[in-house]
Amino acid sequence: SDGKHVFTGYGDILVIWDAKTGEELSRTRIPPRKALAKEEGGYQSYYNRMPSISGLLLDSNSNRIVVIASGYGQKYRFDYPGRPVLGDKGEVQVRVYDITKIPTDGSELPLIASKELDGRYRAAREIDGVAHIVVQSSVETHSHISRALDYKRDMYDGLNRDKYIAAATEKA
Repeated sequence: SDGKHVFTGYGDILVIWDAKTGEELSRTRIPPRKALAKEEGGYQSYYNRMPSISGLLLDSNSNRIVVIASGYGQKYRFDYPGRPVLGDKGEVQVRVYDITKIPTDGSELPLIASKELDGRYRAAREIDGVAHIVVQSSVETHSHISRALDYKRDMYDGLNRDKYIAAATEKA
């Protein structure tokens, strides 16, 4: 709260209401991520992941609110050859909105900027007008290590244990 307004995240919606009257003033929906084309490594999930607001940072000095939304899910298919080593690609979206003049008709806040972050949201703080956002990424070992060394692959077919270890060591 900035003393005049209360800001809250409700699922994928930023809701703002008057702190004195409790009247709802504005609703801003966080959009879903645009799907990548299959040739870009994108895929359609069997369920529709929607973003959820994980954090809010209010900077009354610059009249801005930072909305941190997560839950976008993996951006790449597991079998995409160019899949990044760090997982959780594009999982978090950071959106900066102008709160100089908060709408009173229920309409959305004006968007100033947005940025996609890799990793899962962990924490955020605003210090002296600067947003510090912590995300954590997993290392995707399947495509880059495990898959190439899987003893069930055709290249290792028919090898005994010692020959498999020698071939896998050479591959690694």
